[in-house]
Amino acid sequence: MSLDRNPLSVEQIRTLLDDYLEVEFSFRDTRSPARALAGLTRREQDLMLDWVRRVSSTNITLGYLVAENAGYALECMDTVMIEAWAVNAVDVYDRAGLVAAVAALKDVDAFVQYGHERQSGAVLENLRHVLEIFLGGLSGRRLRIAAADGALGHTDTETLFLPAVVARLPEAADNFLLFKAMVAHLWAQTRFGTFRDDLAGVFGQFEDPGRAQRLFHALEVVRLDACLARELPGLHRDMQALRRRLGETPDARWQRFAVPLGEPQAGVELTLRLLDEAWALPDPEDVCYQGRLDLAQVTATRMRRVEREKAFFRVALSELVAEAAKKRRDEGSTNRRVDVRHDESRLDSMTMDLIVDGLTVPPPDQVASLMTSIVLDFGEIPEEYLVPAGPG
Repeated sequence: MSLDRNPLSVEQIRTLLDDYLEVEFSFRDTRSPARALAGLTRREQDLMLDWVRRVSSTNITLGYLVAENAGYALECMDTVMIEAWAVNAVDVYDRAGLVAAVAALKDVDAFVQYGHERQSGAVLENLRHVLEIFLGGLSGRRLRIAAADGALGHTDTETLFLPAVVARLPEAADNFLLFKAMVAHLWAQTRFGTFRDDLAGVFGQFEDPGRAQRLFHALEVVRLDACLARELPGLHRDMQALRRRLGETPDARWQRFAVPLGEPQAGVELTLRLLDEAWALPDPEDVCYQGRLDLAQVTATRMRRVEREKAFFRVALSELVAEAAKKRRDEGSTNRRVDVRHDESRLDSMTMDLIVDGLTVPPPDQVASLMTSIVLDFGEIPEEYLVPAGPG
């Protein structure tokens, strides 16, 4: 390049492009990219022309695309990232051919997003163990973490499906916190009874079932936020700070639901009762951590679990009844009635004892986990579950 630091003219740029792109043989029209490059500073012109030259040495088509996209690339990326963009295109060309490399160069926005994700995003694969430790410390059913198909998290009530990457905020620490907020919210759905009712059947009674589901989800965000404020107050404060950072402002018209849904005894039944009142309001904006509801997956998973756990629980009760009979030296007793006593000190306590033939029996860990899971599905241990399995 010349030592003259004045910007190059259109004709000067065309002369260079014609040389780099071998227009005598490639027949490329360099007028449009030359005009675009003429509007840049000399420093920017030198940078982009150098990359046109270097990329063209690998493939003329790719070099032309660098020139054609130079202005937009400079708007979106700094010098280091432009280098990465150009080198990536050459790498893609070597690995996957011209069509893939052309697509990589043209989609500047995707490359910028990828660069942001790589620099500041939180990657599930790297954070899974930490998130699982956090999840393991929460009460309720034991849950797993897996990658979701898309960008929205959801749960089938046994697994939390999370996006592969979260990169909505500039700082990596904030994106990790958003991951944690997603985990907490999806856990709260399983812990505080979001899926206890036949939701698909309820929504089907509305003229627009899809809207009924969206409004229900919005109401549940209000209720579950209140549950998290009681259960995990520090994290709840962080979650609200995330919303403010992302510019999410609660709709004032929806504030009327905060008081009833914020009561400790508020359950999903109240959420469903408020659907008619919510119907008259505009749909609120989604909250950053709420994800989506996949009722088909929830229903399929719940049906498999309910039948399995009922059978396991009744067999476990049969063994406990036999042990109680031995303690009383009353093998012939026909009183096989079993009752459940909850810890009354907390409204939503998962601590329960079994009353077997009049004896208080603290359930073994495996049985206690079963009982917790059953209560999460039904809000109680159903009567038919309390009949011990017979022989065989």
